Amino acid sequence: MMKSKADFELKDLLKMEIFWIVLITIFFAVGTIGIALPDYRDALVRLSSFHLLLTFIVLYYSRKDKKEKFFLFAFLIFVLGILVESIGTNTGILFGDYKYGVTLGAKVFGVSLIIGVNWATMVVCSSTLVHRLKLKLIWRSVLAAVLMTSLDFLIEPVAIKLNFWSWAGGEIPIYNYICWFVISLPMHYFYMKWNLAENNSVPKAVFVLLAIFFLVLNFV
Repeated sequence: MMKSKADFELKDLLKMEIFWIVLITIFFAVGTIGIALPDYRDALVRLSSFHLLLTFIVLYYSRKDKKEKFFLFAFLIFVLGILVESIGTNTGILFGDYKYGVTLGAKVFGVSLIIGVNWATMVVCSSTLVHRLKLKLIWRSVLAAVLMTSLDFLIEPVAIKLNFWSWAGGEIPIYNYICWFVISLPMHYFYMKWNLAENNSVPKAVFVLLAIFFLVLNFV
């Protein structure tokens, strides 16, 4: 039987998802192993900003449609991420008393620019995990915000160890996680409301890879 054009497109699309997942898995594996080994740690840590940027680029190019609208939304999250982080680092009103180190590169208002990209990446990945659940939009948004906050729970100890940022007194306040949840909730809500979340395995894989990466480094 002759296969339809749609069948071929679906097959090609699946292959592309596999390609992007394999590519980003290799980068995460190299990063995890390299940072876990003392001899290579400093060199790999210096590439953290590049790795975060590469992850977002993979998310962008692995999309099936609405790339322009997606990019505009991601830029909005980037700006909002930098804004709330600058309020946090300069006033302590949001998140708590913390400062960014030198590891993540160039800063604006005391905030590493790559952090804005990280906000966009985490919103995209956690939204993709839940957007097809048979729940009302608000509850999917709440669940996505919980997932993103849980990922930050894994990130924080490693970030301190690698000098991404540091907390006054060396302790991470519960208030930090409350702010992550509250601030990310509307971001997830509008990402899904505007139909930007899509059935794509790549953001799901990135979320899992991020979780494994920081989980492993928490014990190294």
